[in-house]
Amino acid sequence: MLARIAQLFAEHGVSIEIMRQTIHRDAESNVESAELRIVTHRASEAALAATVEAVKGLDVINSVTSVLRVEGV
Repeated sequence: MLARIAQLFAEHGVSIEIMRQTIHRDAESNVESAELRIVTHRASEAALAATVEAVKGLDVINSVTSVLRVEGV
């Protein structure tokens, strides 16, 4: 699934600089889920917004909790 997410970023012209995946396991149900944190290189607001919408549309994504845009660093 990471490959599909990376492909969506590439399709929208947004380059990934850093990606971190943390696996969580629910103690009661024993179900695993993954949390992804992605830092990109510079990208336009429109390209980033389109990428986020595309990722939200994947059937394996439960939610996109937050998007934080930082410029000028």
